[in-house]
Amino acid sequence: MNENWSRWIRASIFKHFDDKRKGVHVFVEGSERTTSGKDQWAEIRFDGPFARENSKDCWELTIEINVLIESILNKDNLYVIEKPIGIMCAAFERNIIVYRYGDGPDDDQSILGCLQLLVNDPEGDGIMVSRFGQIEPDTNLEAATIEGHYRMRLIL
Repeated sequence: MNENWSRWIRASIFKHFDDKRKGVHVFVEGSERTTSGKDQWAEIRFDGPFARENSKDCWELTIEINVLIESILNKDNLYVIEKPIGIMCAAFERNIIVYRYGDGPDDDQSILGCLQLLVNDPEGDGIMVSRFGQIEPDTNLEAATIEGHYRMRLIL
């Protein structure tokens, strides 16, 4: 496995979702979270890559992308959380291009490969939304998550 793959995947996922956020305030996992003055926000994280070399120099990488949506409850609009859910669901496109982002000697900004959304697959079934409602009785905050599993095949 190439030492740069995880970094390139992370940078490409975060840039992809940041480009698609349409005004939703987005944090990436590991960044400083400042929610003061915000009514809604999303946090993007991922697990993986889960890497498997199926044959010599033929790799299969699987990624789980998760977006946590949090929204201040609005008693006049019970559907206020649905707008950021919809925007972020739309960002889970069938294909996410992975670029060699960075400023190191191997980071030439070229395309490494393409993450493809797993649909009707034992390891993923499209885009999954889970709503958790109000997190705690004394907090005026509701939450939801969006999850999608992706796979990229590389032949070196």
